[in-house]
Amino acid sequence: MAYSIISKCIGCGLCKNNCVVYAIEGEQQKVHTINEKRCIECSVCVNVCPVHAIVDGANNLLEPIKREDWGRIVIDKDRCSACSICTDSCSFGALQITNPTYRGDIDVYAEIVDIDKCVSCGLCVKRCPLKVISLVFSKTSEVKK
Repeated sequence: MAYSIISKCIGCGLCKNNCVVYAIEGEQQKVHTINEKRCIECSVCVNVCPVHAIVDGANNLLEPIKREDWGRIVIDKDRCSACSICTDSCSFGALQITNPTYRGDIDVYAEIVDIDKCVSCGLCVKRCPLKVISLVFSKTSEVKK
């Protein structure tokens, strides 16, 4: 079940601007809505909402995870085929494929280029056909996936 936004939403747009699958709509200073067909329950909106206005499918208020406890992307570069599905999936440009070091170099792979741009949505993890990307959380955070 998709997430929903409740009436205490202030219409700041942070959820809309950070939604990796563009599932959130709304005008400034008006309650926003989440398209349930597009929502992947990645919790990015939960983590950026300043007024805690996101609920799950059972109408439970979702609590944000502190930035320092967000997941961290780990890529097995030895098994990565550099297909670029992950980089194409990353709305914020946190990933890229390494450049070859010489003509014909096939030892390229996906890598994190800007960890601060990563919102820990897990979309790259879900879309990786070789399953070489994982999202690792700190021991202190509680993950609801």
